[in-house]
This record gives sequence, C-alpha cells and structure tokens, in this order.
Amino acid sequence: MCKTKISYSAFVAMFALCGASMFVGCGDDNSASVTDTQTEAISSSGEGQNTESSSSVKNSSSSAEKKSSSSSKEQIESSSSSKEETHEENSSSEPESSSSCSSSSSSSSSSYVDPYEEPFDFDWTMSRDAFLNPEIEYDTIVDGRDGQVYKTVKIGGQTWMAQNLNYADSAETPSLVGRNWCYDDKNASCDVLGRLYTWAAAIDSVKLANDEKNPQQCGYYTTCKLPAVVQGICPEGWHLPSADEWKQLIVFVDDSLESYNWQNSAGRKLMSQAGWVCEDRGPFLCEEDWMGLDAVGFSAQPSGYHSFRDFFREAGVSTGMWSSTEFFKEEASFASVGAHGDPCAQVLSTGKRFGLSVRCVKN
Repeated sequence: MCKTKISYSAFVAMFALCGASMFVGCGDDNSASVTDTQTEAISSSGEGQNTESSSSVKNSSSSAEKKSSSSSKEQIESSSSSKEETHEENSSSEPESSSSCSSSSSSSSSSYVDPYEEPFDFDWTMSRDAFLNPEIEYDTIVDGRDGQVYKTVKIGGQTWMAQNLNYADSAETPSLVGRNWCYDDKNASCDVLGRLYTWAAAIDSVKLANDEKNPQQCGYYTTCKLPAVVQGICPEGWHLPSADEWKQLIVFVDDSLESYNWQNSAGRKLMSQAGWVCEDRGPFLCEEDWMGLDAVGFSAQPSGYHSFRDFFREAGVSTGMWSSTEFFKEEASFASVGAHGDPCAQVLSTGKRFGLSVRCVKN
C-alpha cells in the first residue's frame, strides 16, 4: 500500500509537472471564434500560441510566455516541488497527507544526485509487444484510419487498449497539428511507446468546434461542456476514458477498495512487467517490490511526457494517460500509473499543453 507521508515523488515523480499551476497561466489567453478558417486555433484555444512544437508556434507566443520561457530547464524542474503544481481529483475534500504514493525515502543531501542530469536508461530496442503479459490472452483491433493494430484486454466490465495510441494523421484530424510528438522527436520512439498528445489533440477539439449542432471551444485556458462520451482521437467504437472510468479501473484492479482512494495498490498491477527503470539516485530509491505485475494485462508503458517547454522527460520511469475530464480551464485530468516505482494508480490533473499518452476504452 502507499505510504501517507508527503514525499518528493508527490511533486516531482509524476512528470515533474513544471507548470501545471505555476506556468499554465503564463501564456496568451487568446480565444478563437468558431469559424471554418480558425479551427486550428480553436483546437488549442490559446494552447497553440504557447506550445513550442515548431518555430512558427514559438514566434506567436505572448510576451509573458517568452519571458517565462527564458528560465533554464533546471529552474523549471526545481519549481516542480511546489504543492500548487499537482492536483488530486476532489483534493479539497481529502486530507493532503493522503494525496501521494511513496515507495521510497529521500537520500541524504551528501549523496543526492540530480535525477535530470542524465536520461534514465530506458531500453529503446524493445518492441511494442514486449510490454505485454505473455500469460494474458489479448484480443486485437485494427484502426480503420491507418491500419495500425492494437492489443486489447477486458478488465472487469471495461475493454481497454493494452497499448498506447499511435495515430498521427493530421490531415484527417487537424487537432493533431503541432500537438503530438514521438519521444525525443524520433519516429522510432512512437513504434515503441506510442505518441504523446496535448489534451486538445486527445479530445479532437477541432471536430468538436465544427459540430454544427453543438460547437465546442475547448483547449488551453478555455472550458467547454463536453458530451458524456468523447471519442476524441480514438478509433471508431472507442473513446477517451473519463476520470470516472479510470477510477473504475483502479477500483476493480485493487480488489481491496470499494470506491476510489488515492492510496491503493493498483499501480503495480497495471504496470507492464518489462521496460520500467528504477535507479537508486537522488530521492528515487528502488525497493524490492517496485516492478510491475501486469496482473490484468493492461500493460502500462513508461512513456514519459512532453513539456510545453518543448523537451521530453522520464521515459522508463513514469507514464500519464489523458482522460476526457477537465479539471479547470488550464488543466485536465489524467491517470498516473507506477511513477518512479510508486505502487499506486492515481487520477491527477495537469496543464492541458503537456504531451501525455492516450489509452482508449471501448464504447
């Protein structure tokens, strides 16, 4: 089970959320109207003006964004320990001490090594199927849009993709323009860990904006009333899971729970048995039982994240998967599984401009 004390990993381990609250409001709050000529701007609703995925996007950043982006990466990372940067769902109703999972203790200052001085030693030679549990019988689906094949697994009353989405047709889906990445900008990374998407891309906000019956203006620094089921960029017949659907999965996997609780043992049971890296450095100290069990075949991959400052972090040690649920105008909810060996699975929130993985659930 998860320890109750506040730990370093509560603030840094899950994506070093270096801007989830402190930086998300720094950018231009330009909102696009719903017109055919402005759908690309709508897909980010201010996000595009603040994402560093291309030079043209960089040049359109507001002066406030430019000023904050001049900070070094080290300064950004160090700010991630602020309590304001990571939010639990319904955090106002829960004691702060229960908001984190901690599987390790901090080392002494004399032996501390900055965990971001060098990349974690993730094995990029792995195949995508190497993360799957060989003892689980998976089904498969074919994405009719691009022909890619994904393993799927039934868990309780839900059927999930057992692999991260790797859909990238920005011509067919304009929401993806400038808002999806392969780790380290290497196409081969997507073949291993799938793609990283902003929240606006994940919900396919351009499609929502072009909905004649109910046009939605969604993305960074804007909110919208989403339908109960959001297909987003998932294949036909599948949808982007809501925060409640993530919680349903966590409760089912940790059979000791009757309802969602931040302290659970679902993380290890959802983590793949292969690919995760744990290194005894800085505050991240490995315990004997930190490795993934993949008890139900979900096979969560350590895909890391893309920062809106245009750098990549934590392949091998953390993963986050978007939900369709907004937290508030700057943030949306996501599922965190096994960050830095923590045994919990949590539903958190972060800035909509971060690049996270997508897992789809069957309608």
